[in-house]
Formats: sequence, structure tokens, C-alpha cells
Amino acid sequence: MKKHIIYLLAVLMLLISACAASTPATASTPASAETSSGFIEFPYLHADAGNFQLQPGETITFTWKDAPADAERYDFMLYPLDGSRPIVLGMDTNPSDGAAIQWLVVQDISGELKGLAYYPDGRVLSSGISGTIYSGSSP
Repeated sequence: MKKHIIYLLAVLMLLISACAASTPATASTPASAETSSGFIEFPYLHADAGNFQLQPGETITFTWKDAPADAERYDFMLYPLDGSRPIVLGMDTNPSDGAAIQWLVVQDISGELKGLAYYPDGRVLSSGISGTIYSGSSP
């Protein structure tokens, strides 16, 4: 089972890197991150005590509500519960309609969801943790 999860995460990383913009995203919360702003909203199957179950195979939209204005880029990050390297779920470099991404939910993934807003002057603002998301069995 552990090998299967590691394989799925490796495939997810390859897919994300193939879709990523030419400027690579930072894979961890930068030291320059300031105060939290807003939260990330998304559809889910079931919620319990801050844990949100997602439907594997479904494409969903993550929307950063009350995102800080005028950033160059908004990254949507998943911080795995096992402490492994954060995963960039997607980036929005044209937030004229709000900071949002679409993401295909993969099987057996879990982690804390967070947004990062990058500014030309080097500032990085983050969203609050928007709960723990998971697909498959409960974390």
C-alpha cells in the first residue's frame, strides 16, 4: 500500500511539473510569509472536524476567498500529513476573475490545503489553513 501511495505521489508530481509555468514555484512556505489572509473554498463529499473528503477522479475548483489583491501569482499548496515535501496543486497567474485553480482529485492523498500569494517586491502572503483534505479513507 505504501509503495502504491508513493507511486501515485510521484505520478502527481510529474503531472504537475508538466503543467507548471516556466517559473518554478517554491515547494515550501517561504520565510518571508506574512500574516494569513482569507481561506480556500472547494466542494467536498463529507466534512468532519476540519477534515474534508474529496471524490477521487473528480475535477474540482479551489477558490481563494478574500485573497490578497494584486499578487503576480497565487499558488495552491498541499502539505502532506506525513511531513513529506509540499505539493503544488496549481497556480493562478491571471486572477482577473479571482484566485482559483481546477484540480483533478487523485486517490489516497491527504494533507493541509494552503494558498501562497507572490508579489513583485518579494513579499509572500498566505491563506489560513483551510482544513485537511483527503481522498480515499479518512486520515
